[in-house]
Amino acid sequence: MRLADDIVPYSYNLSIDVNMDNDLFDGEVSIYVNAMKSTNLIILHQVDLQIVNVSLKTIEGNQVQIENHFKYPINEYYVIKVASMLTANKVYVITIDFNGALRSDLSGFYKSSYHENNITHYVASTFFSPISARKAFPCFDEPKFKAKFFLSLTHNEKYHALSNMPKLNSTHNGTKITTIFQETLKMSTYIVCWVVSNYSNIELVTNNGLVIKAWAPYNQLIETEFTLNATVTLLTFFEDYFKIPFPLKKLDIVAIPNFGPGAMENWGLITYRSAKMLINNKVSTEIDKQAAFLINAHELVHQWFGNLATMKFWTDAWLKEGFANYIGYYGSDQIEPSTESMKKILTELMIPAFKLDSFLTSHPISTKATSPNEIREIFDTITYNKGSCMVQMLHNYLGKEKFKKGLQQYLNTYAYSNADQDDLWKQLSLASGEDVKSVMDTWTLQLGFPVISIERLDNNTVIIYQERFSLDVANKDEHSQFNYIWKVPIMYKTNGSMFKYLLTTKQATIKFPIDGIINPDHVMYYKVNYDRLTLNAIKKKLELNHSQLSVQDRTGIISDLFSMVAAGKIKINEALDAIQYIKSEDDYYPWQVTLSELSFINHIKEEDTFKEKFRVYVKNLISKTVNDVGWGNTNSINKGLLQSLVLGMACKYNTQNIVDEAKEYFRTWMKGESIMVRSDLHPLIRGCAISHGTTEFWEYAFQTYLKSGTQKYSILMSLAETKNETILQRLLNYTLDTNIIGSQDTPYLLGNIASSSRIGRELTWQFIKKNIHIFLQRYGNELFLLPRMFSSVVSSFTKNQDLKDIEIFFDNIVDLRSGKQAVKQSLENIRSKLDWKKKNEEDLNRWIVYNVH
Repeated sequence: MRLADDIVPYSYNLSIDVNMDNDLFDGEVSIYVNAMKSTNLIILHQVDLQIVNVSLKTIEGNQVQIENHFKYPINEYYVIKVASMLTANKVYVITIDFNGALRSDLSGFYKSSYHENNITHYVASTFFSPISARKAFPCFDEPKFKAKFFLSLTHNEKYHALSNMPKLNSTHNGTKITTIFQETLKMSTYIVCWVVSNYSNIELVTNNGLVIKAWAPYNQLIETEFTLNATVTLLTFFEDYFKIPFPLKKLDIVAIPNFGPGAMENWGLITYRSAKMLINNKVSTEIDKQAAFLINAHELVHQWFGNLATMKFWTDAWLKEGFANYIGYYGSDQIEPSTESMKKILTELMIPAFKLDSFLTSHPISTKATSPNEIREIFDTITYNKGSCMVQMLHNYLGKEKFKKGLQQYLNTYAYSNADQDDLWKQLSLASGEDVKSVMDTWTLQLGFPVISIERLDNNTVIIYQERFSLDVANKDEHSQFNYIWKVPIMYKTNGSMFKYLLTTKQATIKFPIDGIINPDHVMYYKVNYDRLTLNAIKKKLELNHSQLSVQDRTGIISDLFSMVAAGKIKINEALDAIQYIKSEDDYYPWQVTLSELSFINHIKEEDTFKEKFRVYVKNLISKTVNDVGWGNTNSINKGLLQSLVLGMACKYNTQNIVDEAKEYFRTWMKGESIMVRSDLHPLIRGCAISHGTTEFWEYAFQTYLKSGTQKYSILMSLAETKNETILQRLLNYTLDTNIIGSQDTPYLLGNIASSSRIGRELTWQFIKKNIHIFLQRYGNELFLLPRMFSSVVSSFTKNQDLKDIEIFFDNIVDLRSGKQAVKQSLENIRSKLDWKKKNEEDLNRWIVYNVH
């Protein structure tokens, strides 16, 4: 349920007094509201707060009698019934005294802990997105109700406080300090934030004079330098790109020990999961650095796209998340081309989006959500990844300059206000001259995506057909107002020239020679099913000189081929034949998608006789590249990623010399000595040694984990690689103790255990079943962790009996909280694997027998 527009807040005066010793806080909030119409009901939000007193006055100070006030938990409302009708167009002041407890579920106002010099320290911080501000103070907790916030925080003198705005002043009273902050700009409740800690900081100043401070425990302060420098560089780029200066007077970035997602874009006070912000130059990998850079870029884009101009409701959450993702990748690529961030979009964003969007349980990216759980479930792969792909498609369809002009117009038009996707379409149309709404509505208001199939009429002419890509044989599509017809920007390349055609009907005839490529660089959100002649021409290019095709084309073509296999449009042998060229491939991205597809086959085919032959096939496929990359230093980020990828696969498939070398490196660590191998390979070495080594290896890694700082998460994930049942059970049991394994890490660890081995999968599932209510209580109100846990563990199963067992179990759970949609999607994922085997198993077995001797 959404709040009515009859009472609209414009200012909050909020005071919070927190006691970190007993985990309690007291608060008082005065909310200045406009009565837009005459009413006797004031409805706002609160969750788990004790309301001590409520009063209502006119702006002149006259008391207004309240007949009753009460909680309405089902909608997370607090209802104030006034004795007489409020006067329309008049200002009133609602004052509420309340108290609450610091939470432990990583939402609202909650408490974290960390260790420094064997002493436990505490941090109290907030995470309000999307609907958790109501857990910290009564408020109108919807994005359209923007207001200014005047905040004061009272805390013990050994701590200090941060919030969205700079400190105005502070007062000392005994052992307590009250920090008063400057009034904010007009903003939504979900980006209000405060942090109480005893952190230290370092700072940099931008060319525009903005002070940016990085906050962390003192002994980790040096590890904030990478992200702090990146913040300055990225912020400067985005100020220029949007042509709007950063609107606040300061920016703080803060490492939070216990934190659900990677980071949160609170305006002027960006909070991070510590592991995603702190970079240790000695041990952090290139992947760690790139992840930190991209997360940072994402949160900085939000300072404009989401914070300054905000969606009206969570229906259009994709507006802020899709744009922050894509523009973040784009900005990162512009600043540091060696990271190849734009190439990553295909493998990191688009292919995962395709997978989920091919399910019947997908949803349109612009989707209705009313209940709290539905709102939390919106923040999934479709919203983030498909949303990013929509923005990339627009960027390429409209052209870079027209696209940028449209965004600048949008931000200027809706600054300090709210908008929906139609408002964005209007600004992009004005900037480009294109009818953006008529095209993009077909992409945002219906689920799924098209596959473009080619029927060749002659060497230069083809009929192109579009239909919804589906893994479901029956193709039981839900109703769509567009009948699953998209307005598809068909981009194609022939003889070095680019052409554009907008396909608005089921089929059309176009000029397209045999040596052409549709969707060059795979920047558009559709799959291509080529005709036989064109596909043979593509295969020939791959075999003879794969550099004739761009890296993105090679990557995308491989992905599309295996998608056509899954949809039953081509045989598995056609895809496997096409990737034989990969032995001569020297770029990371085609290898990444190839080995991902082969890992999928290895995962769903569990027969030992098949696995043995398949292991031989994969080892032969990668052997040349493994020998080429070795363990030595590499000359580019791309080659470093390729090295980690193929050596990791060699370990997984038990390539003996690589396994032996990894174990020897690990033994060197155990002696307290350093190894002359770059840090990017350290996680691989740990995982390989633990997987193929003795319990002594695991025990050493576990003790290292307990003492580690920056590398704690990486070491924890490697502990899942053991195949020792007793140790796995022990590791699972540790997840119930948040002093050993942080609550934010458990869902990822459970997923790793489940995917590492058959026994790991079985043990993890039994463990979740036994402790389901603990996990629902711990993660049910968090955005990402419960869906992550369910999807990674449940999706690891491949058999019909497992599917039935899982269905029966979840049917008996009354409320799956934020995990309901993830369970549905995971069950469909298992069904899709069963369907894949049914369609392809015989052909696959024949191909392996014929090709592996």
